[in-house]
Amino acid sequence: MRRFYVSKFDASGMPVISGAEAHHLRKVLRLKVGDCVALFDDQGNQFETVIAAFADEYVKVSVIRRIPASTQPPTRLVVAQGFLKERKMDKLVRPLTELGVSHWIPFFAVRCVALPNGKRLDARRRRWEKLMHESMKQCGRNRPMAIEPPLDLAGALAMAAGSDLKLILYEKMRNSLEDVLEEKSITSGGLFIMLGPEGGFTAGEVQQAVDHGFNPTGLGPRTLRSETATLAACAILQYRFGDMGKKALDKQHEV
Repeated sequence: MRRFYVSKFDASGMPVISGAEAHHLRKVLRLKVGDCVALFDDQGNQFETVIAAFADEYVKVSVIRRIPASTQPPTRLVVAQGFLKERKMDKLVRPLTELGVSHWIPFFAVRCVALPNGKRLDARRRRWEKLMHESMKQCGRNRPMAIEPPLDLAGALAMAAGSDLKLILYEKMRNSLEDVLEEKSITSGGLFIMLGPEGGFTAGEVQQAVDHGFNPTGLGPRTLRSETATLAACAILQYRFGDMGKKALDKQHEV
């Protein structure tokens, strides 16, 4: 069933699909009256609907049933990402959405090359939200990844308050992530991981993080590109604490 994003869902009346989503449904996919589609919003709601009518600017649908949310990871995973140059930040949005990251916090570190501000920064954030919603349609995710306004390092560190486990990736650390995760348990506070820009963190920035309760760790003997390290770390954490590991899959099969 095709999935479409609506900013606000009104299940009490006859909901409508508008804007680019309506154009895609009607002009690109060429769906017809009577076809079933799923609608989801930013509140975790998802409904099976049937196309009832077409208008010039929107598509009317009738609600058949609510679809239970089953794709939300059980563990809160927050990723703070040092700003990357060019379009690398854009390219992270889709896979992070697919991997079940709950919050994404862009921040400016000492070695950041890209330093957008003002209108450019607002435009980038709007684009990230668009990419995130497109990824939600593809991967079946029910709740959006919250994309926070960009912060400085101090602001990003403050966002980690209350997290059960706080990690900072530092290429000079040759311990493995497994060493840090051994015998760790995660509750409602969740996980918070901080990753640097292309040039990595300075020793001073790492010390600031340690002073805030962060555990510095590496990802093995090879130096990974920033975007590779982000995705690798998220996959490992979702396997260890989220819904990608064997225990989580076994639990799904029992239901």
